[in-house]
Amino acid sequence: MESNRKSTPNRRLTSGKPQVASRERGSPPRVSRVHLALESLITFPGESMKTNRKTLEKVWSKVNEKELVALAMALVDSHSPTGKEEEVARLCVDWLNERDIPAFYQEVEPGRGNVVGRLKGSGDGPILMFNCHLDTALSGDPTDAMFAGPLRPEWKSEARRKGGLIFGSGIFNDKGPFASVLIAAHALKKAGVKLAGDILLTGVCSEIGRAPVDQYQGGAHRG
Repeated sequence: MESNRKSTPNRRLTSGKPQVASRERGSPPRVSRVHLALESLITFPGESMKTNRKTLEKVWSKVNEKELVALAMALVDSHSPTGKEEEVARLCVDWLNERDIPAFYQEVEPGRGNVVGRLKGSGDGPILMFNCHLDTALSGDPTDAMFAGPLRPEWKSEARRKGGLIFGSGIFNDKGPFASVLIAAHALKKAGVKLAGDILLTGVCSEIGRAPVDQYQGGAHRG
């Protein structure tokens, strides 16, 4: 669930990198998430696990900011409160497969499931998994008010862009980060980087959960 702390004034990053996501109430992002994802994806063994900068810059050149923004906003627009994650999971499966990154839908129960994608390596290195959750804390129905208080427009599953910021349910937790990981993986593929180990890309259901109490039962209330 998003924090109830007072928001801070909007600020812009000065790095020149795409600004992926903001907290739902407009506080500034700390760093470019795609840059972090690429730093994590392309790390080579050494004394201090330093990143190969030449390779990193090659991959970074393949990041398409418009594609990143479009994907992040599409994920927000896909309504996925806990218990109803199938739509957004299948959206991610299609997005990956369309870019020749093998992916499949893994059903957990009707209406909800996970997306699992894989960038193949040579098999000479460890498997690295990037995992984000697809469900959002708020469902958009009146029951949200029981624990979140008065509903806010920015909590809806409707992405909107204002300057360099994207607003909407889940953009900060966890759809913006997942969009960044997917875009970073696609950039790796386009750059033709040879991987030693596989990279697993997983977007999962049911990270957020409400406890089953009285009439509140079913997929949205697994605890």
